[in-house]
Amino acid sequence: MKNVLKFFKVVFLSVITGGLYGAYWLMKNLYDDPSKDRKTMTGSEKTADQAQSDLVSYGIQYILRK
Repeated sequence: MKNVLKFFKVVFLSVITGGLYGAYWLMKNLYDDPSKDRKTMTGSEKTADQAQSDLVSYGIQYILRK
């Protein structure tokens, strides 16, 4: 029984921590200026930055859906 409770405790805390980190990541990238380092980025870095921006906007749209 103790092992089952430990398992659920770990799962619960992982979900809480992941949710908090996810919210932090969304808010950080929502207000981040994407053009600040664009001049020094390579092509793959620009693509990754655009993909990250797209993920943030998709996440916000998912949260705000009705």
